[in-house]
Amino acid sequence: MAKEPVNKFYCLEKDKADCVKNMVGDPECEFCQHYLVCTKCGHYDTTYCDGCMIAALNQSFDMSD
Repeated sequence: MAKEPVNKFYCLEKDKADCVKNMVGDPECEFCQHYLVCTKCGHYDTTYCDGCMIAALNQSFDMSD
């Protein structure tokens, strides 16, 4: 059985204090303009990125070829 890709996305933008927050003060990432943008990930272009579910999904939807 193949292992599911793991979401290893770590947002670099959430430390800049401009995130939409929920009622307890945690970032509501899914409403962010940087949500799941690979170049905003702290693991971008590392071995973590290679195993990231977001990178795998982005590559599977790449229709540039």
